[in-house]
Amino acid sequence: MKPELYIGLMSGTSVDAVDAALVDIRDTITVLASTELAYPAELQAQCLALFEPGSNEVERLGALSAQLSELYIKATDKLLKLSGHKSSDVIAIGNHGQTIRHRPNQQHAFSLQIGDNYRLANQTGIAVIGDFRSQDVALGGQGAPLTPAFHQFLAGDQHCAFINIGGIANITAIGQTLRGWDCGPGNALLDAWFRKHHPNSAVGYDKDGRWAQSSEASEALVNQLLKHSFFTREPPKSTGKEEFTLGWLNRELEAHCELTPARVQASLLELSARCIARDLNKLNCHVAYLCGGGIYNPALVSRLQQLCNAELKSSEELGVAPDCMEAAAFAWLAQRHVHKLPGNAPTVTGAKREAVLGCLYLPG
Repeated sequence: MKPELYIGLMSGTSVDAVDAALVDIRDTITVLASTELAYPAELQAQCLALFEPGSNEVERLGALSAQLSELYIKATDKLLKLSGHKSSDVIAIGNHGQTIRHRPNQQHAFSLQIGDNYRLANQTGIAVIGDFRSQDVALGGQGAPLTPAFHQFLAGDQHCAFINIGGIANITAIGQTLRGWDCGPGNALLDAWFRKHHPNSAVGYDKDGRWAQSSEASEALVNQLLKHSFFTREPPKSTGKEEFTLGWLNRELEAHCELTPARVQASLLELSARCIARDLNKLNCHVAYLCGGGIYNPALVSRLQQLCNAELKSSEELGVAPDCMEAAAFAWLAQRHVHKLPGNAPTVTGAKREAVLGCLYLPG
């Protein structure tokens, strides 16, 4: 069979880097190369500022969208050089874009990802598939998570689960019915709280969870945070960093002003582990594959394994490394678009029906 090469680009709610993967998709998927390109500090700050309402938003959003596309172009070029392929070898780029607002539950539902896809197509010479979430939202769905259909493709006949720990953590349940939903914060609050108290850190996150492990979680604070209305909603459900913000956390901390910053960090790690484990344990599955940046936080993974009934394994065992899972998923979704095949799973998102996802952006 002739190779079908696609590139997937993912910049998630952690806002730390663009993940890029070059894959060959036929009956199975083969990751040929993967890389990441870190967000410059100023660009990261601009993204984080847009997660919450502020002044002059439209002007800032437009300029940021153009800047993000330049980062996507660099990530694509870096990936092609790494793999030894040319742009003409690639059928399409599946670009998720940077989520700025995710509001699937309000009267006028929407999910907004930015990044100038026409600029990306013209600079790389490769067709781009973008705006993957809007079609599902238009059909009454959450527009998220979109990775469960890809997880099912990877798992084959296995009855298992996938846990993606990005800024937001989500879960996929593969059984007689495909299901998936967002669990709550993964790395989002951990990273935000760390950056607040370590503004000069070279890495910008709590490496290996060491700061969290230097203290003990406050049971009272964890229980209070778990009262957030999101945790009581039934799937289909999804959320974003705009719901679990530092502003929300600071309001919740008013009743716990005696806690040290390190103890708050320990409590946030416990919150992430509990909201994931609570959902996973309802599934009664034996194996769960971990992916996303959170897998590299041994403190979080260790606590998660203590709380979970299932055995936790790396997604590497299925041929896709944890840190390029979502990039590979959006390459797969681009391939689905090109072949006019549905990319969403209504049992996951709540959409009225299956649909081809995304819009095509061609070089001029």
